[in-house]
Amino acid sequence: MKHATLLLAALLGLSQCKKKDAYPTRITPPPLPAETTTGARTFGCLVNGKPFTASGINRVHGDWLTLNTLGISADTKNSGEEATIGLLLTGILTDEKVYPLRPKDVGFPPSTLVGFVARYTGSGCDYDGSFTKKGILTLTRYDPVARIAAGRFAFTLYQPGCDTLRVTEGRFDVTF
Repeated sequence: MKHATLLLAALLGLSQCKKKDAYPTRITPPPLPAETTTGARTFGCLVNGKPFTASGINRVHGDWLTLNTLGISADTKNSGEEATIGLLLTGILTDEKVYPLRPKDVGFPPSTLVGFVARYTGSGCDYDGSFTKKGILTLTRYDPVARIAAGRFAFTLYQPGCDTLRVTEGRFDVTF
């Protein structure tokens, strides 16, 4: 009986040993890019609290002659999850101006409305800007001569059948 108890204690002790590699290393998402105003070609934000950073800026276009349109489209990633975020800003563009989020244009040319439209495609839902809740975009730099635009943004969109999308702490620094 004494040997059985000793054997049982030894087996119980050994069963508590685990290989250190058995636990996967937690992947830390990349931090958001710094807020710069140099044309660094950066883009990032938190999407429902998760950091997404640009893996590629697809398209940037701006009207440096009439100063009334800026469009940015960026592919973003977070630990394998991918999304495309698009911003289209219209109005008289100037530094340190705050622009409100507005619904996607329906039958109006974009230059007649001041504000920005946001689009998000990812996680099985396509938020095309038709259903907006709130949002702001602040241009921290708009230089049509150097062709640099930088700013901060945050917005909330919804799409029927999908969760509400909250984008916060957004920042961009692009050339156009």
